[in-house]
Amino acid sequence: MLDYARKVGERPLGVSGYEACVWILLDFVDVVFHIFTRSAREYYDLELLWGDAPRINWARSESA
Repeated sequence: MLDYARKVGERPLGVSGYEACVWILLDFVDVVFHIFTRSAREYYDLELLWGDAPRINWARSESA
């Protein structure tokens, strides 16, 4: 993600967890990426945490 972001001229507002490589967070303001190891993903189970949140159908606009 970071390589691609740099390639298209974007920089994250913040990056966290890169040293431990268990849960990496990339904050691009409008979009936040959470990158987990399999064991961390199972442990934190964010799908369960946010499971009752409404789903939003999203599609990229033509102007993007």
